[in-house]
Formats: sequence, C-alpha cells, structure tokens
Amino acid sequence: MDVKMNRNMGRVLLATACAAALTVGTAVPAFAVNQSGTTSVTYSSSQQVPGTNGWGFEIPTSIPFGADKSVTVDASVTLYNTTPGGSVDQITTLPAGGAKLWLESANVFMLQKGSADPVGYEIAYTGGGVTTSKFDNATTKTKAAIGTFDKTNPSAAGVAKRTGDAKEGGAHTDTLTFSYEDTTGA
Repeated sequence: MDVKMNRNMGRVLLATACAAALTVGTAVPAFAVNQSGTTSVTYSSSQQVPGTNGWGFEIPTSIPFGADKSVTVDASVTLYNTTPGGSVDQITTLPAGGAKLWLESANVFMLQKGSADPVGYEIAYTGGGVTTSKFDNATTKTKAAIGTFDKTNPSAAGVAKRTGDAKEGGAHTDTLTFSYEDTTGA
C-alpha cells in the first residue's frame, strides 16, 4: 500500500511540477502601451438644409405638441457655415443684405386630422433679423419671411405653442416649409 501511495504521490508531484513549468514558461510580460481615441457625441434637435455656396440654415426637425397647451416647443432657426468647423463669421458668399428665410404652412398654421377637427398653433420669432414675429392662422395666410440673416444676426429664437384643442383623438398634423434662395453676394 505504501508503494502504491508513493507512486501516486510521485505522479501528482510530477504533474504539478510540469504545470508550474508550463505556466512560468508562457508568462507574457505586461509592457503594453495604452492606446486610446476620442469620439464626439452630439445631439441636435434641428436639421441642416445646406446650400451650395458655403452656407445654409438649421431648422427644426419636428415640432411635437403634447396634451399640455402651456408647454412650448423650440422652433429656432440659424444661419450656419457648411464648412466643417467653420463659423458664420467665415462665410464670404452671403447675398448682399443677408439671406432671407421664408416659412409656409401647408394648413395655414392649423393642425388637421384629415380635413376635420382643426387645432390652432403659433410660432413666435425674436432676434435682430426677424421681420415677421408671429406666424398663426389669423395673421399668416401665405408664405412669409421670418427675416433676413447675416453675420451680425445669424439666428432667430423660435417658440411654437399649441393654441387650440382637439375634439377628436388621433394625429393632427401640418407641414412647415422653410425656404431660402441659395445665392451669393457680389
């Protein structure tokens, strides 16, 4: 029995010694250099409508109204430089007198569910270049200029507010069209 136990013990010791030798022999030195990179993460609640002359406008992506009429939605517009990293001050091709931005509503500033149940809303703009400060069903029947934008007055703060209430459930919609002439200065 002692011979058998010694033989088994010898085998266990031999296996342990081999495992230890393999572990030491395959050790990898930890000289690795830490490599890293950065990623810019941004969110914009606007969409860019670029022109072909180095500038364009940022306009609202959507104007979602909720159940509470007192909650307003950002509807701001901004002149921007289409050159990545460029600023408005670096735009050299603006029309003489600035770029005029127009706004038109498909339903004359009424949210519609088909042709029934109209719900009113308004958009108010403020800023140095603004020429029409309020767009709604009572004052704006056709396409009208929000204003003229340049390096001095590149943006207009816009606030949209639902003014009416729906009588029926379901989606009530309108489509806004922001437009400008993509021209250059002389």
